Amino acid sequence: MKKAILIALAAAFVPGFASAQIKNPALDWEQRLVTARPLPLQDVRLTGGPLKHAQDLELEYLLALEPDRMLAFLRRSAKLEPRAQGYGGWDGDGRQLTGHIAGHYLSGVSLAWAATGDARFRDRANYIVTELKLIQDAQGDGYLGALMDRNRVEGKTLFQQLTQGIIRSGGFDLNGMWSPWYVEHKIFAGLRDAWRYTGNRTALDVEIKFAGWAEAILAPLSDEQLQRMLATEFGGMNEVLADLYADTGDARWLALAAKFHHARIVDQLAQKKDILPGTHGNTNIPKLYGALKIYLYTGHELEGTAAKYFWDEVTQHHTFATGGNTRNEYFGQPDQLSNMVDGRTAETCNIYNMIKMARTLFSTQTEIRYADYHERALFNHILASQDPDDGRVCYMVPVGRGVQHEYQGKFQSFTCCVGSAMESHSLHADGLYYESGDKLWVNLYAPSTADWTSAGVKLAVTTDLPIGQTATIKVTPQASRKFTLALRRPFWAGNGFSVKVNGTVMKTVAPANSYVEIARTWKAGDTVELVIPKTLRKEALPDNPNRFAVMWGPLVLAGDLGPPIASR
Repeated sequence: MKKAILIALAAAFVPGFASAQIKNPALDWEQRLVTARPLPLQDVRLTGGPLKHAQDLELEYLLALEPDRMLAFLRRSAKLEPRAQGYGGWDGDGRQLTGHIAGHYLSGVSLAWAATGDARFRDRANYIVTELKLIQDAQGDGYLGALMDRNRVEGKTLFQQLTQGIIRSGGFDLNGMWSPWYVEHKIFAGLRDAWRYTGNRTALDVEIKFAGWAEAILAPLSDEQLQRMLATEFGGMNEVLADLYADTGDARWLALAAKFHHARIVDQLAQKKDILPGTHGNTNIPKLYGALKIYLYTGHELEGTAAKYFWDEVTQHHTFATGGNTRNEYFGQPDQLSNMVDGRTAETCNIYNMIKMARTLFSTQTEIRYADYHERALFNHILASQDPDDGRVCYMVPVGRGVQHEYQGKFQSFTCCVGSAMESHSLHADGLYYESGDKLWVNLYAPSTADWTSAGVKLAVTTDLPIGQTATIKVTPQASRKFTLALRRPFWAGNGFSVKVNGTVMKTVAPANSYVEIARTWKAGDTVELVIPKTLRKEALPDNPNRFAVMWGPLVLAGDLGPPIASR
């Protein structure tokens, strides 16, 4: 089992991994296109600070949840007796997103095992995978699901209608089900993450059979019928199927991923047309992340161009100072944010997926702007979406005047953003460090330890950022070794930025918004000290200079307006 875990985690960059012993075209392309990889999650440990605090709160929540309750309706759908009463809210009985929380949770505990090494999370992942196999075996055809329509017709029956060319699709409804492929994506992703992060081979086997069911459902559909089906939100089905191609080397799954190519959106973005106004944020972000994965595994320029252009358009023309986007979940006109900033703004699922895109894009281009966004969105939106006292999370993190956070019940609501948080807060150590050859990037400064195993080097970072302005990095190679340490000098760093190596101030440092590269022979005990001053500045909306955020370094400041008012 230990060998399996190491294989599953060896490329924890996680656009896709398959055993190096297998000839795999996906990995050949990925190796060509990826120029830097994040240190694997199991090799980085948070040791303090706000990221560790947020992670700990979410991990407590994961352990408080009961897997049998989130599996109850999945068991019932397979004519198995539930072992416990199912949860409610969006994961409840009837026409809901029933089953999505089991998928999110399986991803969350698999990531938590990698992030902490706490066997309780691995054991929970193994239990859920075992149960999903029992459910799949009882279904008989590879299907996993618990969906229904308003008349309580089973999702399995409604999916079968697709094979007959019966397609009633639009927005969030497909043949009477609420975003069914979105829900299936979550279960696929949970199985993928259980394989990649815990090495559970059964998870991969169940995922392959699940994909075989999806393949059979879609096989009779023409291109025109597929495009009609794709008018309904489908999450990142193209992403998980592309990852399955990478994990197995089987081109069947790449062909199946291509059936989720939403031409109306992706093709126009590939032509660099901003077609975002009026479109739903988290319907489109996951499908463009899927396009990015397909690019990584195939080199297809259409998908790569579309994904990069999409990320640029969102971050440059549709994004608030916090890194958030959308109002009431929808994009507005580019650079017209003054009338967008009030009300229900900035859905948390959006930002979770935008950060995933940023981490992956950095790996292909190592451009500092991706790290800048990662920091901005992580500290101002993702951390702000969680109640720092009890770990409840927000659906929206509003950015307007006189707004407040509305935290959701931990055991009642089970919205999409509750599910995303199960994954997001287990990933705070992801993308802090990237490696390539004899170079290590430090993108975000957070109290942490890192084991750069390929170089035989350990790092320990202590810092009071983002509230303070200093960071110290202790370098411990197994033996003296020459390599380059690339330290991010943020665009917001004020005058007085400095770097010391073993107490000696570097005379020449890189300009703001670039990397300070220290190439030397390092030995145990070497220490780097940084001073990264924060200054106050205004960031105005592009269409109204009189509406602005007050920034302090990477942080958006907010005024305390007193006790909260009643929720809407």
